[in-house]
Amino acid sequence: MPPAYYVTSSIKVRRDISALRQQAAGREAEFASALHTIYERLGIDPLDFGEPTFNYRHLRLTCFVAVIDLLSVEYCVDEHRMITYIRRVNLFGE
Repeated sequence: MPPAYYVTSSIKVRRDISALRQQAAGREAEFASALHTIYERLGIDPLDFGEPTFNYRHLRLTCFVAVIDLLSVEYCVDEHRMITYIRRVNLFGE
């Protein structure tokens, strides 16, 4: 099933993910699997994936937080333009 939502993130977020990958040494497979699941869910069903945290009403964005295995992700969804913006990815519990 092709993604319904376009998933995007800033260069900083992509650099942070690379740094997290290094921090997860010894758990590379778990990290890769969690990251893959996050991107897949954000593309297919971002509104049902995480827990809503707040709205930017003037921008028509709803923001969420979700946890998959060792990763947590904060993201916002523009339902009208069908875009998911990744705001932050962290190692869960850190």
